[in-house]
Amino acid sequence: TDYNNAKLITPTASLSFGAFFTPVVGARLHASGLWNKGGYEGHGEDFKYDYKYVTTDLDLMLNLVTLFGRKNYYPVNAYLIGGIGLNCAWDNDDAYARKDVMPMAYNDTRFSHNARVGAMLDINVHKNVSVNLEVAANSLSDRYNSKINGRDDWQLTAQLGLAFKFGYKQKP
Repeated sequence: TDYNNAKLITPTASLSFGAFFTPVVGARLHASGLWNKGGYEGHGEDFKYDYKYVTTDLDLMLNLVTLFGRKNYYPVNAYLIGGIGLNCAWDNDDAYARKDVMPMAYNDTRFSHNARVGAMLDINVHKNVSVNLEVAANSLSDRYNSKINGRDDWQLTAQLGLAFKFGYKQKP
């Protein structure tokens, strides 16, 4: 519907638990969500609507620094992230109230697949604590935003994070 995406920016929160099996390969369970916005512009109409969502993913993480490096510790790490999961959206009353122009709006809970790809830059500030920036693209069901256009909907996220690393062992 050619709605201005800059008007749809919303905050999100996430929590992840994971482990690295080798210095290069790790996995995590990642959950994110809060609320989201959609917009409709067309046929003389222009309005925004919001709804709540949560996305859970099982992510594979590859540490590019240790993949090409020769030592076990680096103060800065870069990761590639890929995962699959399930998205749940609800409380879509604003869009459902405009079902006259958005016939695909849902009033119930909507479940969707989620496939994600992203990257993260992680900077150690202590041996057990780091700060990171993660950017990801999530592919969701076409009806996730109450509109249908014949292809998956995309949700782009950028998050600042704080990581606590448990089980840190220094080699003798």
